[in-house]
Amino acid sequence: MQKRFDHIALGFVLGLIMPFIGMYGYYFFTYRTQIDFLYFIDFASTTTRAIVPLLSLGCILNLGLFFLFMWRDRYKSARGVIIATFLYAGWVAYMKLFAV
Repeated sequence: MQKRFDHIALGFVLGLIMPFIGMYGYYFFTYRTQIDFLYFIDFASTTTRAIVPLLSLGCILNLGLFFLFMWRDRYKSARGVIIATFLYAGWVAYMKLFAV
């Protein structure tokens, strides 16, 4: 029987969104009183040395999402989260090795 919310696409989309939620959390707890959020996003997106660690830190949230899906026996959704995390890992490795 097909379980509710057990789709690879759901896990993939949530796995792509969670690192950005982690970036917002980092901004909220660190820079909220000093700089505007739009300035923070502009700086992070134009500076390679800023975006790579932020996305790497944000991918830790994918670990929690993965274990939540595993705990609830949503194995296809967990597989989607892993695919999204590997996509981010490849992009971060490319940015660290080849980007200026």
